[in-house]
Amino acid sequence: MREELFISQQDLAQPREVVFRFFADPANLERLTPPWLGFSIRTPAPLPQGEGAVFDYQLNVRGMRLHWRTLIEYRVRYRVGWGFLGRLVTALWVKPDVARIFEYRKATIARLLGPA
Repeated sequence: MREELFISQQDLAQPREVVFRFFADPANLERLTPPWLGFSIRTPAPLPQGEGAVFDYQLNVRGMRLHWRTLIEYRVRYRVGWGFLGRLVTALWVKPDVARIFEYRKATIARLLGPA
């Protein structure tokens, strides 16, 4: 299983403390996730916060309900199993979907925290 890496960067005019506080709260992930993914956090409150926090959630991807576990990091790393079929799925759907999700996030972050 090959690991894929997606990196997104965004400049914001807010003070670093404001930005870190926003991203340290996993509840904000729901605000940053496109509605078409049907995102819902499954880890009971209070949610762990900050880098290294791990929590579970569900989302819908192309009609499939997926259970997902996230470790808060600065980069998105993911693996799709299924050998050759997984590589094909990654190239055709997963990579474009991840890019689309982060385009949505950038627009939402700019709206919530202001552009650079």
